[in-house]
Amino acid sequence: MVNEEGRILNNILYRKFARENKNFLGVVVGGTGSGKSWFCLTACEIWYKRYFNEEYPIENVGWNPSDIMNRIVNGNLREGEILILEEGGTSMSSLEFQNKIAKLFNYILQSFRSKNIGLIINLPNFSMLNKQTRMLMHMLFQTNNIDRANERIILVPYHLQYNQQTGKLYRHKPRVMIEGVMEKIHFISYPKPSDNLIKAYEKRKLSFVDGLSREVLDDMQEYMQKRKALSEIELLILDCWERGVFRQQDIANIISRHQVQVSKSESAMRKKGYLKEEWRKKAQINGK
Repeated sequence: MVNEEGRILNNILYRKFARENKNFLGVVVGGTGSGKSWFCLTACEIWYKRYFNEEYPIENVGWNPSDIMNRIVNGNLREGEILILEEGGTSMSSLEFQNKIAKLFNYILQSFRSKNIGLIINLPNFSMLNKQTRMLMHMLFQTNNIDRANERIILVPYHLQYNQQTGKLYRHKPRVMIEGVMEKIHFISYPKPSDNLIKAYEKRKLSFVDGLSREVLDDMQEYMQKRKALSEIELLILDCWERGVFRQQDIANIISRHQVQVSKSESAMRKKGYLKEEWRKKAQINGK
């Protein structure tokens, strides 16, 4: 195990930014409470102290792709700066998150590359990124465990390599020179972030959660207002959609109506903004 306070990742970042004149795209995956956030914060904190000789700015942490885009556009970022997209997908469905991530990376391909800055996303699993996005990532970090006695996060690092001929994405263990011999790195270890950075992170996270709660409440109120505009049969049809039932004949059997009535009611619902396709997508995401 190599745990020289970020030496491996710092060397990779320095090579990407200063030598190769490129950006850096990384993803951290692991279960809830496995240390993803701690690693992202600590890795950036250590890098900023080495590269800029300053503290990591909490403004570089976002919980939504739009936050990251705003930071890129309006943040006056310097070469070597790193952004964190925290717990990607927390505030949206998996499908909506993938769509927003795709737009973000499309923007990155157009303008982010020349800025020589980094982006680290942390997620429960790698598959939450669509294939096109996964192909762009440079490194993957898999959380292994937290050594709570020493307050250190243990991770498995991988270089990612996309083969354009086969379309496959390969994982390789990083190699470093140790006592004159190139050795594979199977694990890396990081300490927890500084107390000041943790406090700033928790404050920013609380602000996000409060905003999300208000957004959810507004959506629920808007949804209930829309439901009031539906007729009795339309409400019954909507309930079927929410249960994952979409065939008109099946709906007719459940609500004890003729299929013709169901068809006419669905047409009326469409005019009111209720699109069956949206409920189908939700059902697919929820596995119904």
